[in-house]
Amino acid sequence: MRADELRLPVGDRRRLVFAANLEPCLMCLGAAMSAMVGTVLYALDSPSDGAVALAGGWDRRAGDFPAYRLPAIRGGILAEASRALFAEYVRRFPDRGGFTAWAATLAD
Repeated sequence: MRADELRLPVGDRRRLVFAANLEPCLMCLGAAMSAMVGTVLYALDSPSDGAVALAGGWDRRAGDFPAYRLPAIRGGILAEASRALFAEYVRRFPDRGGFTAWAATLAD
């Protein structure tokens, strides 16, 4: 997200789409909510730290922070292409320790 997009009126910001290779963690999802992004798209689930399931169970009271709401969230977007990117990373950088091992789990 660019700084000029954050200057958009709230109604216009709701048209913004945040797209990522991995399911957003709680902090990233919170940042999207704070920026009032309307839609979050992601390719692959992140079982270790993804926040979509947690956010789905959020019991938001309408009177609390009226503008602060969960964006529309959709996973599985370009999942195979994202897996291919992680596989390429593992192929190119096989000796990066734990990070390479973690990336390999996403490439499968």
